[in-house]
Amino acid sequence: MALAIPGAQYLFSILQHVLVDQPNSTRLRLKLLVLQSLSDWRLLAKDLARCLTPIQSLVPNPPSFLGAVDASGEGLGGFWLPTPHGNKNIRPILFRLAFPASIKSRLVTHENPAGDITNSDLELAALVVGSALLRHHAPGAHASLLCASDNTAAVS
Repeated sequence: MALAIPGAQYLFSILQHVLVDQPNSTRLRLKLLVLQSLSDWRLLAKDLARCLTPIQSLVPNPPSFLGAVDASGEGLGGFWLPTPHGNKNIRPILFRLAFPASIKSRLVTHENPAGDITNSDLELAALVVGSALLRHHAPGAHASLLCASDNTAAVS
């Protein structure tokens, strides 16, 4: 996020320290440095519309892999294709994984409205599993990915 908000570098760590230093507190004590940091955040928020962030500064390189993932109550799957900008020694990756009965039985459906796993949870699992598989099969430096998904909640 610090790349997307000019001037935000190091402000996250100040706020993180408040949470780490007072893990069991029901009420956080804010010291002067934290209050000044919150004031800086307020100024940055007001300035965001005026100082637009170019997309090139967020994603400076073309994607090294193109892919798509999807999930249903039955399982998840997807694929990764290397691009000319990525590792040329990596072959396309196709994956499919069935969900165990313990996951399927917890899915919220018309027949199971009391379930505690939604389709969006499964779609997010597909993104995480797909990314982990790609990392396993294409180790090395960080790569830019372009991954298609039909689930806005998972992508967010």
